[in-house]
Amino acid sequence: MTTDFGLLTTAATAWDDMAAELKKVEERYKSAVLSIAMCSSWAGVSASAADRRFVGTHYEYQAAQTQAKATAKLLRAGRERFAELKKILESARTDAVDAGMKVSEQGRVAYDYDRLTSQQRADLQADAEALQSVKENETSWAEYIDACVKSFDEADKDLKASLETVVTDDISGSANDMTFGSGFNGQAKGDMIAAAPPSDDDDISLDLSSLMMDPKTETLSMWSARAQGDIVTRISGNAEWAGSTPVMYREPSPSPPSPGRPPSRFPARSP
Repeated sequence: MTTDFGLLTTAATAWDDMAAELKKVEERYKSAVLSIAMCSSWAGVSASAADRRFVGTHYEYQAAQTQAKATAKLLRAGRERFAELKKILESARTDAVDAGMKVSEQGRVAYDYDRLTSQQRADLQADAEALQSVKENETSWAEYIDACVKSFDEADKDLKASLETVVTDDISGSANDMTFGSGFNGQAKGDMIAAAPPSDDDDISLDLSSLMMDPKTETLSMWSARAQGDIVTRISGNAEWAGSTPVMYREPSPSPPSPGRPPSRFPARSP
C-alpha cells in the first residue's frame, strides 16, 4: 500500500523520450545511409543486397519507436489500474473497520473485541449464536478483502505478461522485418492482456477493467459503490447481494453488538 505508483509514470515518460531519440536516429539513417542504396548511380548485385539490408535496418529503427511508445502506454495503464485498485482496497478496509472489524497491515481480519465493554465481552462469550455470527462475519470480511488483494496480484501479473509480449518481435506484419523474430516489435499496440485464463468456478476472478472509474459520469462515492458491488457479484454469483448495505458498527450498546457484514455474505467455496 506504500508503493509509489508514480514511478511507473516516470518510466513511461522515459520510454516516450527514448522513442523521440530513436526518431532522430531513424531520420539521420534515412538521409545518410538509406539514400545511398536508392541512388541511381549504384547498381548491380551489391546495390540490391545493400538496399535490402538498409531497408531492414531502417525498419528496425521504426519498430523500436513503436515498441518504446507501446511500453510507455502499458506502464501508464498499469499505474492507473494499480491506483484504482488501491482505492477499492482502502475503501474495503474502511468498511470492515466501520463494521466492527480490525484489519492488520498484513490484511488479517478479526472482530474488534476492544470496542466492547467488559460486560459486553462477557455477554458475547456466553451467547453461542452471537459468537457464531461473529466468526461468520470475520470470514466474510476476510474473503472480501482477500478478493481486493487478489485483484492487485492479477493486475501485477497482467502488466508483467503485457510487457513481456510487447518486446516480442512479430514478423508477420511487415515485409521489411528481416530479424526473424529477434528484433524490435513493430506491431506493438500497448494493450493490456490477461496473464492467465479464467479461474475455476471455486476461485475468485475479477474483470479488472470494469473497476475503472469514469470521471465523466461518476463521482468518487458512486464509483466506489459500483466497484465494490462488482466484486461482490463476481465472487458470489448473485447480483442482488451487491446492492445490500452492511450493518455498520456504532457505539457499544448495553447488549453485545452484532458485527456488520460485508456487502454480501459469501457462500462457502468448494474445497
